[in-house]
Amino acid sequence: MIDMKSTVVRSPELVVTTLGNGELALLSIANGKYFSASPMGRRIWEYLEGPRTVEQIQQLIVAEYEVPAEKCSADLKGFLHEMIEARLLNVLA
Repeated sequence: MIDMKSTVVRSPELVVTTLGNGELALLSIANGKYFSASPMGRRIWEYLEGPRTVEQIQQLIVAEYEVPAEKCSADLKGFLHEMIEARLLNVLA
């Protein structure tokens, strides 16, 4: 499981495209699994252009969307965990 200090990075083995409705479609080449992300998920993906800690991503979301940090933390960790399980993200530390 990840915590706020965990550093995550995009997996290099992906095919990624943006759908017409603003959602992001990701396909893991490693396991052939497809993952769809909402516009918010797409924004998080954009934040992950380079390695970042979960805490850094949370700070960006809170600043941009003015959401409570506690709510953001729980939702963000859940989303990132799903992406890690699907092998779309790697945990560096």
